[in-house]
Amino acid sequence: MKKFVIMLLIALFTLGGGEKIFGETNAAHARIVYDGAEMKDVHLNLLKGYLYEAIIKGNFNEDMKARTAEMIVWATKLLVHKQVFDLTSGKDDLSRLFEAAVLDINDFFRDAKVTKQEKTIRSQGWIDTGKKLIVNFTRVTLKSKSTGKETTKIDWEIRLPTKVDKKK
Repeated sequence: MKKFVIMLLIALFTLGGGEKIFGETNAAHARIVYDGAEMKDVHLNLLKGYLYEAIIKGNFNEDMKARTAEMIVWATKLLVHKQVFDLTSGKDDLSRLFEAAVLDINDFFRDAKVTKQEKTIRSQGWIDTGKKLIVNFTRVTLKSKSTGKETTKIDWEIRLPTKVDKKK
């Protein structure tokens, strides 16, 4: 019973923004709202970690990986923006990709076949991964002066930082 209470407290702390109890605050101030729920840093880290795992273990092609990187960068920018964004009924590709990821995560937490302990362990792993994740996305479109043809170059990365050997 004691282990269950500790696990429950950890889950509530991690997923419920419990860091405020201990005097820490999130850098973001709920600039993203989805289906009435406010998104905080911890939620974005959970989303990032979940997507990183999906990319690593899933069957994503290079284009889908680039779109995922673009969506993560986009969501991060929205989260720190002064305006509040309700992404519940977004029509653009990035909003729909965001919604699909959120729904996948919700399905995981609603799955009765997965134990509460497994949900807590996996979600904490996603949050820890999301905190460390390095995501970049750049799209550059060049127009040729001679032909007028446009060329778009996309550069992206989603990775964890490399470990540094501290024995030297």
